[in-house]
Amino acid sequence: MKLPIEKQRKQQIGVSKQQDNLYFVWLDAFHKVQSICLNGQQKDIFSHLLPHLPQKTSQCCFIGAISPHLTWSKTLILPQTLNVQECEQQCRFILQKELPIPLDELWFDYLTTPLKQGFRLDITAIRKESANAELVKYLPLKLTALDLLNHSIFTRILCHF
Repeated sequence: MKLPIEKQRKQQIGVSKQQDNLYFVWLDAFHKVQSICLNGQQKDIFSHLLPHLPQKTSQCCFIGAISPHLTWSKTLILPQTLNVQECEQQCRFILQKELPIPLDELWFDYLTTPLKQGFRLDITAIRKESANAELVKYLPLKLTALDLLNHSIFTRILCHF
């Protein structure tokens, strides 16, 4: 019996925009950080970016960096592990309790970390209006996700060392 062929993973590329410049960062096949800075005013960003990416990469997903001041976050330490449904319920409960904004006007995500004694739940939320304004800044790139700038930098540092 043959094992199914694993799908080719998309190349994740972090993008940060500062003034007219777009800063791209990704990990190469050897897990080394690669980066390039391009002028965001150029007509065809892709023609300048693609020569720097690995040749075997047929698809990319762009992850935009957003400033933490646009988001709300909270960390909870809980006594027991929660499943996905319980995490989402907890997030919704906390957001409704602590923010004066209807849930349908927010996008939120969470990160879970098992602890020796308990469970850590990090919740981050952003107004949909703010998130959409950030997405527009990166056009013509179509972002797959938004990530906190300080989280992205910390992750890249950890991956580099």
